[in-house]
Amino acid sequence: MPGIVHPVLNIPGEHQITALFEQIRGTRLEIPVLLAVIVPARRSEICGLSLDDLHGDILHIHRAMVYGAGNQLILKDYPKTDKSNREILLPQYVADLIRERGVICDYTPGGLSRAFTYLLHKCGMDHCRLHDLRHSFVSIAHAQHMPDAYIQERGGWSTDFVMKNVYRHTFDDVRTAEQQKINQAFVSLIPKDKKSPPDAHTDNRG
Repeated sequence: MPGIVHPVLNIPGEHQITALFEQIRGTRLEIPVLLAVIVPARRSEICGLSLDDLHGDILHIHRAMVYGAGNQLILKDYPKTDKSNREILLPQYVADLIRERGVICDYTPGGLSRAFTYLLHKCGMDHCRLHDLRHSFVSIAHAQHMPDAYIQERGGWSTDFVMKNVYRHTFDDVRTAEQQKINQAFVSLIPKDKKSPPDAHTDNRG
């Protein structure tokens, strides 16, 4: 039997997220993308939010906008899973921005995905899905040593299986830094001999 082929995902790292935040500043996409990264909220959750869901700096996620039969939009009074019903403490900057704009998201789910894809293309950034920003959240939070239980709770995953096996990714710069640490730890155990190593091309047998 052939092995399982896992899809190759383009998961934005910290530098790409910073560049993305610069590109969305002042646009209709700013608040939805910030929520996709920082909460991290699903597309359906973002589109289902209203100003009534913001209490101070606490955002209550408890609805989802999805497509039903005949491609009709449905606003469900519950999110994807029981664990997805959650309250998130937002950065004050994001909460203030929502109050200032007076709207969280005025896109349909499909419209939000299309607008995000167009933005990436227009700015010459590598393509990724809006949903992939949830992957970015897990990887960045994990790199900052946030406990897995809190990552799982904040993202609204019902179990840690999906979070650990699908959403956790290591970025090249982080991976390189960690491997350098490992190398240094073992190199430090090697006795430092002042003698020069023998020339690899010299035959010392005779």
